[in-house]
Amino acid sequence: MILAGDVGGTKVLLRLGDGGGVLAEERYPSRDFGSLTEIVRAFLDAAGRGRPDRAAFGIAGPIDDNRCRATNLPWDVDGNRMGHDLGIARVRLLNDFEAVGRGLEVLDPDDIAVLNPPEPDPRGRIAILGAGTGLGEGFMVPCGGHEYAFVPSEGGHTDFAPRNDKEMGFLRFMLRVHRRVSIERAVSGPGIANLFHYLVDAGGKPAESVSREIAGGADIAAVVAGHAADRSCLVCVEAMDMFWNLYGAEAGNLALKVLPAGGIFLAGGIVAKNLAALRSGPFMAAYGFKGRMSDLVREFPVRAILNQKVGLLGAALVAERL
Repeated sequence: MILAGDVGGTKVLLRLGDGGGVLAEERYPSRDFGSLTEIVRAFLDAAGRGRPDRAAFGIAGPIDDNRCRATNLPWDVDGNRMGHDLGIARVRLLNDFEAVGRGLEVLDPDDIAVLNPPEPDPRGRIAILGAGTGLGEGFMVPCGGHEYAFVPSEGGHTDFAPRNDKEMGFLRFMLRVHRRVSIERAVSGPGIANLFHYLVDAGGKPAESVSREIAGGADIAAVVAGHAADRSCLVCVEAMDMFWNLYGAEAGNLALKVLPAGGIFLAGGIVAKNLAALRSGPFMAAYGFKGRMSDLVREFPVRAILNQKVGLLGAALVAERL
């Protein structure tokens, strides 16, 4: 048996499998537990299948010597100690976006939406980014045959760089609270909430239904995205337009740094749940707006990953090959 996990700041998705398929799968709220080991033990005990031989976990944060201090969780994860404590012979931790990159290998064509049509070069570099609880980034470099080496990155924590007066206003708004503002403060689920609050602070009047839902404790990013989709709140529409614009600009920045002839892939639930807005909004215009380099970035394939379990699939593939 193998165990695979996709560990994010909001949820942990675990799957137990063997050569015949999936034996058990469960989703857990990350912050309801004190450690990843605690979640895995609860999952394995509930599954009642004993202990797997191998496990791999994609986790948001830098990996060093099979250890990780999670970026958006108060967890220090040690893969070797976890294996010892749980009775699993081999445990590997990998960056969550390496898990996404590995998962590309097993996706079906229906799991991917084309945003920019050039066909990927099978010998080209691949870039991956995705907005969720945070903004993840990474890239893959071909190293012979069909093999790729993954290069992890914490690019979501690079500086937010405003390009116009409205974005400069957002930076000044965020500097009231933070000494430094990263691009993740705008391009993420919490970033959508930040953009909405900025526009309200600047004089925007949200629809009464939006204010009621937020006051009732609903997830702000989901509320804003939903009301933007049906255009029932102009402030929400403006917030999501800013979000997609900044997301596209950051995707273009990553394309300039990596030159991903093999494709630039967008991951995360925000993309999968808002594909129509991604296609019709300002994302691709901002992606390609790179001055003298505009023609260059427009040559690269851009794809959206629709399968939200891609990280879990990638972790399972790594576990199988341990």
